[in-house]
Amino acid sequence: MYRLLIVEDELFSRQALQCSVEFLYPDQFEIFSTDNGLDALNCCQQNKPDIVLVDLNIPGISGLNLIHTLRNYLFSGKIIIITAHDRSKYIREALSLGVVSYLLKPLDPDELKQSIDKCLNQLCESREQKRDDCFDSLFSYAQSYLIRDILNSRAPQKLLSDVYGWACDGSLNVSLLVWFPGQKPAPVLSNHYLKQTMGCLGKYFSLMSATIHGYVITFLKTAQTFAPLQLETVLYACLQSLHETFPDCSLILSEFVMTYKELYQTVSETLFLAEHAPGTFLNRNQQPTQIWPADTRFRLRQKFVQRLEEKQTIQLTQYLKRKFDSSEESWAWAALFMEALKQYSPSADLCHVLTIFQSQSRFLLLENYLGAIYADASAKQLSKTERAIRLMEEGFSREITQEDIASQLGLTPTYFSSLFKKETGRSFPQYLAEVRVKYAIQLILSGERDIGKIAADCGCQNKKYFLEIFKKYSGYSFTQFLQNLCKKTEESQL
Repeated sequence: MYRLLIVEDELFSRQALQCSVEFLYPDQFEIFSTDNGLDALNCCQQNKPDIVLVDLNIPGISGLNLIHTLRNYLFSGKIIIITAHDRSKYIREALSLGVVSYLLKPLDPDELKQSIDKCLNQLCESREQKRDDCFDSLFSYAQSYLIRDILNSRAPQKLLSDVYGWACDGSLNVSLLVWFPGQKPAPVLSNHYLKQTMGCLGKYFSLMSATIHGYVITFLKTAQTFAPLQLETVLYACLQSLHETFPDCSLILSEFVMTYKELYQTVSETLFLAEHAPGTFLNRNQQPTQIWPADTRFRLRQKFVQRLEEKQTIQLTQYLKRKFDSSEESWAWAALFMEALKQYSPSADLCHVLTIFQSQSRFLLLENYLGAIYADASAKQLSKTERAIRLMEEGFSREITQEDIASQLGLTPTYFSSLFKKETGRSFPQYLAEVRVKYAIQLILSGERDIGKIAADCGCQNKKYFLEIFKKYSGYSFTQFLQNLCKKTEESQL
């Protein structure tokens, strides 16, 4: 039974309203009534009504002030206001305080019922949410004790089998994921991590988690049948996403184990690694399947990167489609593409890309996603050539090669050379030489005259080579430049 309070100063209106509620909701409400705001406040404190019907114009304290006071005291009941005048200013203020609805006098029974029904629906939803929250808390509490027993090598096998589907016959297929931030995490951080974990891994695995001694322990049980290559791809995408969200914490995934004896040993080893390797990101599940030799894998990945750089979306998706249609290694190609995409765009959401590859319209969705990636890259990121120039300007004082820059950009040297010359009009060696000569001139103007030191500071250990590029790009030999500088200095002093 619910509780309802009527706050109305007119006796006839108050009695009529009570009769209406009793008629519309027989035996559903315990009804209280009062004619002023102060008594209404006391009634709310003592009887905690679920619904309050309050007239705005009441003695003691006004209906609006009563609502303010109830909200300040965190009153959780639902409020319906009653007024004889459509005074929009007061009604808007009351609605801003969370009032469910307002009714104009004389009251229409249908409108009264609609308003009370709305309150009852909200109360029902609130109670269901509280029950769900209590169940979640109880479930989490039980999980923490189950996980503690596993960590102490005392797994309640029958309970785990009946509730979570962990087999007792040597086919567990369970892995351990440990998150360790280096110190006991605040509850809000742990909750954020658990929410991210559920978002990434909950689609593919049954999860059991608990926070114990600063570790967030999560057991993964495969919720569907994975081919080995698909499992590797799913874990790669999900763990990359988690690691990017929590880069300074240890994140370690064990291999999938089949027996409880293996599980106890794996738990011990993984927790040791988490504690002694802060900041580690480690997937001990499986090494990537060696479908291709390392050099072939690198070449194929760079080919994907090049097509991404050139925005060859249609060619790229058609190439992948052919591999998916004709190859038993389709998930290996998906993983290789995701590696290349991450190299091209570090902000790419691999969990989303994984979802795309699992859909029936994967290649159409992939085209749309790449279009969004390109638009974002155009708006936010430097081009490869701009990044190359920045790398040159930051590193010219040491030995630096075209191959070094191409590698940092994830491009082949040949493609990088062609792209750089196309966008700058100069070859990489020409541009690097110009950067070094400009810096050499700055050193000379600052008073430095030792040619050996200037050459070394510009990244040229070969003094003869330095003198050659200095003359080529400044138009003067080193000696002529100094003579002209001295001459201009003398002239300026006259």
